[in-house]
Amino acid sequence: MEATIPPIHQRIKELRSARGFALDELATRSGVSRAMLSKIERGVASPTIGLLCKIAAALGVPLTRLVAEPEGVQRRLIRHEEMATLADTLSGVTRTSLSTELPEWGLELLQYEMVPGGSTGEAGSCGAGTREIFYVTGGAVEVHCQGRHDTVRAGEALLLDSSGAACGYVIRNPGAASAKFLLVVDRRRQ
Repeated sequence: MEATIPPIHQRIKELRSARGFALDELATRSGVSRAMLSKIERGVASPTIGLLCKIAAALGVPLTRLVAEPEGVQRRLIRHEEMATLADTLSGVTRTSLSTELPEWGLELLQYEMVPGGSTGEAGSCGAGTREIFYVTGGAVEVHCQGRHDTVRAGEALLLDSSGAACGYVIRNPGAASAKFLLVVDRRRQ
């Protein structure tokens, strides 16, 4: 059973308004066109995972803040059917949030599955000052960041530290089989 995803377009608009950002400012900060942001906020267009990551980074929130209700609970068992899953059929990427948003923790745990040839497109790190750990559980992925790429295979991990500024990256599955990986996003230094 798939979790019901809250209305993302309303969350984006509320968060943008709460920060006093005009659409033009969010477009500049995120690298997403004003026209696309307008369509997303009106619920006319469905954003890809890559666009959501850029928007979340520009708003200074974890991606889960856009797709799941914030929780004030410090301890909670999250059943599979409660996890927010975004499946982007165009890119071949499925992303599941394995954690709820706990701002004081500053951590987010995500599970990705990619079909052969699947790619996130430019997902970007979710903001300057983050550390991200990719741990591949099946297959292999290529992580393209700052002009270089690393191939990470099952049982291996890649650590990215974007202390200075957000660095855009692309994750793709170059293999003939599905690839699966976990991503830990650490925002405690933001």
